[in-house]
Amino acid sequence: MRVIYYFSGTGNSLSVAKEIADSLTNTDLVRIDFTKLQKRVSIESYEQIGIVFPVYSYHMPKLVVEFLKTLQFNSNQYVFGIATCGAVAGEALKDLRNLIRGQGGELTAEFKMNLPGNCIIEYTAYPNIIQKRLIQKQEVSVNKIIEAVEHNKKTLKINASLFAKVFSKTAEKRYQSYSETAKHFCITSGCTQCGTCQKVCPANNIMIHNGSPSWGKNCEACMACIQWCPARAIQYGKKTIARTRYHHPKVTLGQMKF
Repeated sequence: MRVIYYFSGTGNSLSVAKEIADSLTNTDLVRIDFTKLQKRVSIESYEQIGIVFPVYSYHMPKLVVEFLKTLQFNSNQYVFGIATCGAVAGEALKDLRNLIRGQGGELTAEFKMNLPGNCIIEYTAYPNIIQKRLIQKQEVSVNKIIEAVEHNKKTLKINASLFAKVFSKTAEKRYQSYSETAKHFCITSGCTQCGTCQKVCPANNIMIHNGSPSWGKNCEACMACIQWCPARAIQYGKKTIARTRYHHPKVTLGQMKF
């Protein structure tokens, strides 16, 4: 038996995790979200454990870190990590490696996969031609990962590049400020009060009052709310008004909702 845990805001990591789970037998696919912090789960029965997550400023999402701290691994389990990112993985896989070791296990295999970036508060969506190219490469990368997992292959460690090390302090500062991201979100008159933003938030950080959303202080900066809003009625100040939205084309809104 194996389990693949994933965290996803706009579908990249979900798409990767689902493709792998669908190709392997006896594989449970489990989303990491705020509900998983409410009860400790046992992973003792699993021989293989996968963790798929996006990279946020060279690190793992904080919710993923908190969830993994509730698990107890053992040295006999094959544990693999997959970091999806728009550019570089930074310290993310090193962080995962150290965390799992601290929880009694070992990260056996490490993978990095480049997919279209989704951080709309910093940049617009990638051009369509680049999105298509990266998503086409995803299938090749996924097949290699499946082959490695099926044969319990060990991989080399993926550490931060020189580029990531140079900008590590800047990235760390940004990473630590992500919980405050939500205070800059706002809605326009185009809001239809559909509640989609609340239904896709993995951190349970959006409340609906009189039909309209308001944000709390536990934002993961996953961009799910702003990217999935069907009316494009959520903005990040004036920055995002003209920016193109993005979510993985193989993932539906229904798969993202809680």
